[in-house]
Amino acid sequence: MSLSDIFFVRRPDQNISYRNKIDRKHVDFLICSNDTLRPLAGAELDDTSHNKPDRVERDRFVNEVFKSAELKLIRFENKRTYTIQEVRERIDEIFAELSKEEVKTYAAVSSEKASVPTCPKCGIPMVLREEKKGDRAGEKFYGCSNFHKCREVVRY
Repeated sequence: MSLSDIFFVRRPDQNISYRNKIDRKHVDFLICSNDTLRPLAGAELDDTSHNKPDRVERDRFVNEVFKSAELKLIRFENKRTYTIQEVRERIDEIFAELSKEEVKTYAAVSSEKASVPTCPKCGIPMVLREEKKGDRAGEKFYGCSNFHKCREVVRY
């Protein structure tokens, strides 16, 4: 799955190099919440190519993207077969951590949510903007920070 389908770059027109980096990277699997489809963790199958210097750098970047979004990234050594038990154990470790951390994250972010709305469509923080033209010129509004992919607006 492309990282650009999971993550966004704030002000993509000003951060083109980061947007391009994200557009060109993928993870092998994305684990989502059953009821909301909110991403919970990514999964990578690391074969021997991940030992090459350019892949090591790429993996470092992907790790940082997931970390900055407060999402877990599970790395599996790529093999011909996996036992259900070993996959389940690795995923269970992540979910055990998630259930503890989500409570902390929710508490820490809840005060921020009161001041900055989240996009009703994407569920990500919105950005305060100002109308430039038309009847509403000068009026403030919140626009989705995933603009171009999402055009949701909330009046200020």
